[in-house]
Parts: sequence; C-alpha cells; structure tokens
Amino acid sequence: MADLGIGFAMLLEQDVPLVIGRYADLSAKQDLLDRAMTLASPTWGFSVINRADALLGVLQRNDLVVFDPDDEVAAVAYLDQYRERLLHAAARVLLLLRDDGDGVRALARAPALASFARGLTFSCGAEVSQDDAAREFQQKHGTNHDAWLERWDSGELADTLDNNLILADALAIRGSR
Repeated sequence: MADLGIGFAMLLEQDVPLVIGRYADLSAKQDLLDRAMTLASPTWGFSVINRADALLGVLQRNDLVVFDPDDEVAAVAYLDQYRERLLHAAARVLLLLRDDGDGVRALARAPALASFARGLTFSCGAEVSQDDAAREFQQKHGTNHDAWLERWDSGELADTLDNNLILADALAIRGSR
C-alpha cells in the first residue's frame, strides 16, 4: 500500500478519480478525514457522503468526496457496478474502508473495481518501525517479505488486488532497509 501522502497526491494531483484509504481504528479514520479536509481547500470543494446512492449526485462537482460508507460491502458493490462513471467524473473520491472490515474482503469479489483500484490504495495508521513491519508481514502471510517477493517475481502468485496490496507492503519493507 502507498503511504498517506502518496494516496492524497494521486487523488488530487493526478487524473485519478478514486483511491481507497484504509484505516485501522477510529483515530486513524479521523486523521484521514482531517487531512482530506485540509488538502481539499481552497482548490477543491469538500463533501462527505455515507450512502452509495448519494455518490452519483456529487460526481460532477469539483469536489473531494470522502465516501465513508455506512455499509462497506454495498459501497464496494456499487462502485464496482458504476466504475465507468468514475472515469468521467469531475469529483475525486476517497473511499474509506476499515482494514479488518467487510469492505476490504468485498474487494476480492469486485473485479472491475479491483482492477481499477490496483495501486490506488493506501493506509493510515500509527508509524511502525521497519523491523516491526517485517515481523508483522511474516506473521500475517506466513513468509518473509523477500521470499514473498521472489514468488511474485517468478510469476507464481496471481495478479489480484489482494496480492497487489501485499506487494506494496513487501516493497515498502524492502525499500526502507
């Protein structure tokens, strides 16, 4: 996953209509909201929506739209269905999903959104040392980041959204050593 600064840069400075901001807890979510509000002004308008059906009504505004869904699974399904509309939107959408929430798992069942969002996901949370990140990677994936990257480079691992998220984590650990 990209870091927070890269995620916002992709959203506001490049022609990227959607990024996914993942958060670990409510304080990290609030940090995302605060940073989004700060970065949106004065160039971009700012709005927060909680329902998928409200999204189409704001896509043509020059806004940074924070989509903090009440129902993460429905939000992912909706964005998967209407992905093409995002490509022509004036608005930029930051979709917030909890790291261990149903929305992250729903991305695996949303092929259009998953292919579109590849590389456009970032995480916000407490700073973690690289040694801790490497240990966490080992615990979570059952292998160390270098071994996982070798499997990726050999083509052994499928090009899925989940594997691309793991790839970003593994590369971040490798790149900081």
